[in-house]
Amino acid sequence: MEDYFPVNIPFLMITTGWALMVISFCMYLGDKFPASKFIELLVKTGQMTLSHYVIHMTIGVLILAQLTQKSYTRFPQTDMPAEPIFILTYSVLFFALSVLFSYLWKKKFKNGPLEMLMRKISDVQKPGR
Repeated sequence: MEDYFPVNIPFLMITTGWALMVISFCMYLGDKFPASKFIELLVKTGQMTLSHYVIHMTIGVLILAQLTQKSYTRFPQTDMPAEPIFILTYSVLFFALSVLFSYLWKKKFKNGPLEMLMRKISDVQKPGR
């Protein structure tokens, strides 16, 4: 089970390379199809990254734990992971729901829920303003 999360230099280099390729591909798509509705949906989703990160690390993991009847609070070596096809299906559905949430939220608000909170916290009035 140790190699399920192989935290080592080659793993980090490979995942970093993949991340850079995905980012480059997304930038290419944005330049190539700037007026696309799909690109617009992805942009709205990307503007709410803090909210989506917190939602997927809390609500998303809790739902996944309920669906798989597995604990995600222990070390990975103590529990057999869910089937990869299940994880992939769940991830795609969760992403689609995140995009839908972003679209609906952005129709009414300028920023995501946690992004608004962060702006309120960080927008401290300076003396003399």
